[in-house]
Amino acid sequence: MARPRFIALCCLCVAAAAAADCGPKTPADLVAKIASPSYQKANRPGIAAAGSTDAPADPVQLWYDIRYLLGVDQKTQRIETTGVLTGSWTDGRLAFNESCAGAKTMYLPIETRFEIWAPDVYIKNEVLTDVPDEYLVLSVDANGKVMLEREKRLVTKCSMNFRKMPYDIQRCDIVFTLETPGVVLQAAADKLSSKPPGNPEWNVKNLHRKQATATDQEDVLVLKLRRRATYYRKYIIIPVILFVLVSYSSFYVARAAAPARVGLTLIAFLVITNFNASVLNRIPPVDYDVRLLNFLYMSMWFSAFAIFEYAVVNMLFRIEARVVKARDKAEDEAGIKKLEEKREIKRLIKKKAQGPVAAMTGLLRKRPSQKDGGRTETDAPPPDVEAPSGDKPTLDRSGSKLTPERRSTLENEEVQEEIRKEVRIAAGRLGRVFLYGTSMWIKDQHLDIFFRWVYLPLYAILSAALLNDVI
Repeated sequence: MARPRFIALCCLCVAAAAAADCGPKTPADLVAKIASPSYQKANRPGIAAAGSTDAPADPVQLWYDIRYLLGVDQKTQRIETTGVLTGSWTDGRLAFNESCAGAKTMYLPIETRFEIWAPDVYIKNEVLTDVPDEYLVLSVDANGKVMLEREKRLVTKCSMNFRKMPYDIQRCDIVFTLETPGVVLQAAADKLSSKPPGNPEWNVKNLHRKQATATDQEDVLVLKLRRRATYYRKYIIIPVILFVLVSYSSFYVARAAAPARVGLTLIAFLVITNFNASVLNRIPPVDYDVRLLNFLYMSMWFSAFAIFEYAVVNMLFRIEARVVKARDKAEDEAGIKKLEEKREIKRLIKKKAQGPVAAMTGLLRKRPSQKDGGRTETDAPPPDVEAPSGDKPTLDRSGSKLTPERRSTLENEEVQEEIRKEVRIAAGRLGRVFLYGTSMWIKDQHLDIFFRWVYLPLYAILSAALLNDVI
């Protein structure tokens, strides 16, 4: 009878000893253990296990699972994301017996994070550190592996390049590292973040991680953002092209209708300037070429050119009106009233006049006066013209017969010089550049017709070269 009692007593003692070594069975027991003097928060797990400060470094894993791309501030070159930042490490002091607890993992109250040792996470390119974190989960596995999850809103610096805007791709890094001494950042290859959705302007093209190594204690999350160019194409590029076409249409408006022509081009110029300012407000001041800004700048100059072109056209229009009026008056005073005679004397004066290239030097000549007979200091005397022999009527360019008496009148140098003098006085110093004889070698309609053919093709070629794959 004594022997069975002894065996029962031994079994009871073994069970009691096993129950005593079972450790924490519930999260409350684990929290009580953490609050006990045996757990020193100041000692990292390696030091606590070795009992010495020269203990091996404790490995820590970090990963950031981005949920949303909240915004991209191009002006300050910042991105704002929200996601879950998770840190994981092993603390042997928090290990428990899985069979006793009946679970592999215990979930502790989130307030317990202040009572346990935890590494300090540092985000190198974070620009706003006053954003509070929302802690979600604190869990401990049976082997002492701790996992702390917190929802974090990050505002980080991102160096952007806008050369190819609006078809640019930006690379933005989020750099994680640890500030706690005695710990090493260990790669978490199996913890890859899922690609988050973009926002209305940006699409997340790619997302990958640059894992930490023994020599590079930084875990880098790399985001590649592609700009959605549809907005810029529909609401900036195409409207700007339409307003350049409005400027182009001014070449078909009557040259005498100054308010219509100036109003069309001026409105188009102001609208394009507004588009240019709206794009400039989106990006910081940069010292390199931006594709979209180059296109807007070129369009602005094309619109402004239509204004400058009309200024020159209007000037030529007024010069020609003065020249025609002065020539008709001088010819009437000389008794030249028939159309064929007007044509013939115009031809004779032009025959003795210098060509358009030589006429450009007229800008440097002084204004003719009544004293010198309309001839300037740099003018050479008119060459001698042989008079037609005999009394046989001659033909002018139109085929009309002129009597010797009328031809003599037309070939009279004094008559020609008087007409030429009146025309040069009426043309003015600048107008003499465009004179060829008593008529103008370039007129307002010539410029309008020329730019009707050149303006639009040149703009199309330059736009295609600047925008490349945008249109």
